[in-house]
Amino acid sequence: MKAISMVLFLMSYLPIAVAADYDDVIFYNEGLDQQPAKCFYHLFNLFSRSLTQGLLVNGSRTGLGSKNPTGKKMRASGLYFQLINIVSLAELEFLRQLKQPNTGCLPDEIMLQTGAYAPSVIRSAATNDSELTDKINQAFELLFPGIQLIQLHAMPKHRLALSGSDALDAEARAGIDDKYRQINSINQADKNVALIDRLQALLLAYTPLTNQLHLKLPSPSEAGELNATVLLPAFHQFVTENFEDPNTWHLQKGQPLVELPIPIKISVINITHLSYLAGADLSQTQVIQTDINKQFDDPSQLSTIITFGRLSQTDGDSLVVDHSFDEDALVLRVNLASSPNPNDPLWIKGIKRQITLMAKKFTIDALIHKLGIDLTRKAQDPSADNRFEDVIFHPRFSQANSNISFRLQQDTNFRYERNNLTSLGFSCEQGTQTRWHCERYYRTWKGLYSSTLGGFVRFAVNSNIQNIEQALDEELSAVLDILLDKLVTTADTISDRLKN
Repeated sequence: MKAISMVLFLMSYLPIAVAADYDDVIFYNEGLDQQPAKCFYHLFNLFSRSLTQGLLVNGSRTGLGSKNPTGKKMRASGLYFQLINIVSLAELEFLRQLKQPNTGCLPDEIMLQTGAYAPSVIRSAATNDSELTDKINQAFELLFPGIQLIQLHAMPKHRLALSGSDALDAEARAGIDDKYRQINSINQADKNVALIDRLQALLLAYTPLTNQLHLKLPSPSEAGELNATVLLPAFHQFVTENFEDPNTWHLQKGQPLVELPIPIKISVINITHLSYLAGADLSQTQVIQTDINKQFDDPSQLSTIITFGRLSQTDGDSLVVDHSFDEDALVLRVNLASSPNPNDPLWIKGIKRQITLMAKKFTIDALIHKLGIDLTRKAQDPSADNRFEDVIFHPRFSQANSNISFRLQQDTNFRYERNNLTSLGFSCEQGTQTRWHCERYYRTWKGLYSSTLGGFVRFAVNSNIQNIEQALDEELSAVLDILLDKLVTTADTISDRLKN
């Protein structure tokens, strides 16, 4: 059932608690509720049929059960990849229905923004159609029994823009800061926090801070597109000295360097460890932002970008995520290991052995500031009969939409090695385990490519580029799968205890 939980997590905002000075609300573009009610019913049916199609067809492929439409094999396949399957099927069904001549009237444009806002902001919103709001809430209750419903209010379109001087950024930022205040209140094992406040703050750490959506449906004059942004708190570890006593439950921001359960092999690179916010200034408002873009005239692609950063301090009223700080990045520790191929000539085998020996002297960290992943598939016509394999999106690493820097480190007790490293641009300081700790940053892949390991790196990459590209597509997504599974497991644990 985790995939269903995660679908709801991604497509809905599940507020649990905010301070008395703030209320959770969904703002929609003014005038939307003036359209005929039947247009909304058509749209709602279109979404519900698409989601049902995704869940049921995916379930039938993975061991369908009447109580578990995600299937028995879901964990074996990985939560992230199961979600890709569901999104693939639902999105294709959505496109197919849009092409039907009897789709019915649909709103031209939908803009939504969710978050915690001061009552004065909510009162400034236009009066919404309460009858329509009630019908929408009833429809959601039928689809998702038990979902927590919140206020819906109209807001002028220019205030719901994804960017701009009149956007609701300042008002949304105030609500985010308040949510972070609650989360930070349990970043230590303080038993003076009331149990209900503790559980509510714990759940806030695993739910979106704010969501933005701008949907333009296809029309005779426009192809239509979808842009969405989901802003999550920084990843927090769930910590407790006694699981049976919720009064001991608290949070630890970030993830210290930890060895992966199974090393992730990307041809000439092995990812062995992962860390997040290790050594960072935890007083900052670190966030994880996911941006999604879908052009409806291109059925074969959906673009996503995940950004690890902090809310800008330059403009305190902004929702701009600053990803320029190395300490805020998701860090993957890698080993450069060029495995000999039985078919390689002897001289290439010798070079590969030298690459491995050379690389072992260094610790290499990949710092992911932005990770672009394009979801692509072979199927081009949503109305045609397509094979399952052609319909499903496959993740493709997008170098153009990514920002990854590299850090090379070496510890040494020998002055000549330190001198050699400093001559190559490394900075060396007194080490804790050795006499010197030396490191150098490369801000781009191109910088590493032409770096200290230049000749070795170029040879390793150029002779294995096809394998590397294929592995990047699959294995970087596997890293996301590990993080996503941990996130949802923790949120489910806290939510279940809160309900009880």
